[in-house]
Amino acid sequence: MNKRLSALTPVAAVQCRRAARFFGWQWRGILGLCVLGLAGCSLPIQAPQPQETWRLDAAKIVTKPVLVEGQPRTVSILLRNVSPAQGLESPAMMYSRAPQVLAPYRDNRWLAPPADMIGDALNQTLARQPWVAGVFRTGGTARVQIGLSCTLEKLEHDIQGTEGAAHLAMDCVWLDPKTRAIQAHWRFDRSEALAQNNAEDFAAGAQRLLDQALVDIVQQTRDLVPGLAQGSADD
Repeated sequence: MNKRLSALTPVAAVQCRRAARFFGWQWRGILGLCVLGLAGCSLPIQAPQPQETWRLDAAKIVTKPVLVEGQPRTVSILLRNVSPAQGLESPAMMYSRAPQVLAPYRDNRWLAPPADMIGDALNQTLARQPWVAGVFRTGGTARVQIGLSCTLEKLEHDIQGTEGAAHLAMDCVWLDPKTRAIQAHWRFDRSEALAQNNAEDFAAGAQRLLDQALVDIVQQTRDLVPGLAQGSADD
């Protein structure tokens, strides 16, 4: 009996002794219940699972300078905030097991809403190109030659049985900042197969897709530069 009582707190042990004396021969059963019930309360509470946070980065690409009649040409770009489609406004990482069903990961999230991270990555990737004089996120009084607006339509982990893929869909238009005329249009809708259906592989696959999209956007923007007059437009 003493061994069993040693597993209890002092107060609990006293209470069990009193109950055992009162009920006489039934003390063994009462003592067993005390040990199971009261000693269980002293067990440590398991800490909640920490939430993993993932981010999307800029692409590490640098293109060649743009030369017009042997002279380097640079442009300034007005980059609008990337607009998220419905369901992509939060940092939730979304997966889909059916075409019309989306659900968030429980223990994993993006560092910020994915449209915001893509906008930052696009800003950084464009800014490091030798033919870009500057990237502006608001018009103000900056003289810009290209306006770029993009929409994030889809970023999700598609799961079919044991197969999984990261899926990224975006749409971008290049505008004349002065006339608002469309200079170019581009759409990206690709999937990247994943080795495992988990958040880590989804984040890695999403980054690979974003790298591809950024390469396309940079090249499309660069193709416009030779036909633009340097420093010609106000926004």
